[in-house]
Amino acid sequence: MLIGNNSAMNLVERISAVYHLLADSRIEKNGLLKIEEGKIVTPISNDMLSLLSYRATVPNAFRDQSLVQNLVNDIRASGGYKGINHIGFCYKVASKDTEAKRLVKAAINSHTPIYREPSNDEGDWLFVGDFSDDITNPVLEIIPHEGNTNDKWVDYWLPHIQFDIDTGLSPDEIKTIVRKYISDRFVPYSIQIDGITYIQRVRLGCTEGVNIYLDLATNNRDPNYRKSWDRLG
Repeated sequence: MLIGNNSAMNLVERISAVYHLLADSRIEKNGLLKIEEGKIVTPISNDMLSLLSYRATVPNAFRDQSLVQNLVNDIRASGGYKGINHIGFCYKVASKDTEAKRLVKAAINSHTPIYREPSNDEGDWLFVGDFSDDITNPVLEIIPHEGNTNDKWVDYWLPHIQFDIDTGLSPDEIKTIVRKYISDRFVPYSIQIDGITYIQRVRLGCTEGVNIYLDLATNNRDPNYRKSWDRLG
């Protein structure tokens, strides 16, 4: 259940709280993320939240912090928790090509590798970080999205920040754990390709017009999928 008018934490505090629940500091130690002075600092922006100019109009509502903690603890206790795969930022832009060029330039200037995952949708799927020595190293996902915002569900997914974690659990095992704590319809939401569930998505809520998701990857996702990405810089 989402708790309405939950304003005890501002957006940066909310992001920080979810991040620390996951107890995986590799992305920070690798120089990809720093949360300080009310900002989310990365190699491509000294304030990631400044990129999210388009905001959702749904009211502030977020799942109780203890519920999220218990959910993560159960995933960890199952033996399936492998840590953060990526932290993603998806946001509306006028031109994804223009924004992608800007992001690539920023990554190159900061001497940070940047990749593109091939896609034919309305977002440009970019990933920032170095996994040359370990394919499972966490990265940043940046998706500038140029698509039509007339979708009636747009405010529930744009813009969003997602915490994607790797697990060794099957789709049904993840669903069983999630449903232990959350009975909302369509939670978890199965993200599938060719009928195979790669992610079980849990919407944690919305704060200051930004949606936040917890994506629980299933054992169908092989980390070697990153080898298909095109390096841009």
